[in-house]
Formats: sequence, structure tokens, C-alpha cells
Amino acid sequence: MPAIHQRVAAERRRHKRKPLQATVILRHPALGELKTRAIDMSDGGLFVDTGCQLGPPVGSVVQVLIKRLSGPLNELPIDMQVIHRRDSGLGLKFT
Repeated sequence: MPAIHQRVAAERRRHKRKPLQATVILRHPALGELKTRAIDMSDGGLFVDTGCQLGPPVGSVVQVLIKRLSGPLNELPIDMQVIHRRDSGLGLKFT
């Protein structure tokens, strides 16, 4: 993404992002389970790297488990909505 677009996107953000190293499991009724890697997290949601795997479409609600080396951040799956897709991954919003 060009620097000008990154700066404009950053100015629109409501929550500050922090890097997060974790495995993120996405569950979707039509697509099954998808193992991804967290890139960053904020109070509003997180961005996950899906690699070359196809993810659920924008607007979909997925169930999410976040696992760090020290253990899961959430014991039960939480619902999150797919807000945007990029070649590198998905933006997810807490619902």
C-alpha cells in the first residue's frame, strides 16, 4: 500500500493497533476451520494473515479462537465480523 494511503487509513482508525504473535483459528459454517496467524490487534478487532488460503467473504461472521504460546486468550470462541480483505489477510471486528 502506498505511504499516502497508509497514512489516511491510520488517521481513520478509532483504536491503536499493537503487534500480536498468536495463532488464530477461524470457524465458518460454509468454509470449516481455517488456521491463520495474527498480525496485530486493537480494542476494535484484529488483522490475520491467511497466507494463500481463501477466507470468508466480507460481512461474514466467524467464530474465533486466539492462541498464544502461553495458552489461549479466549477459552470459548468469540464472534467477529470480516470487515475487509487484502491479499495478505482479513480484518476482523469484535461484534
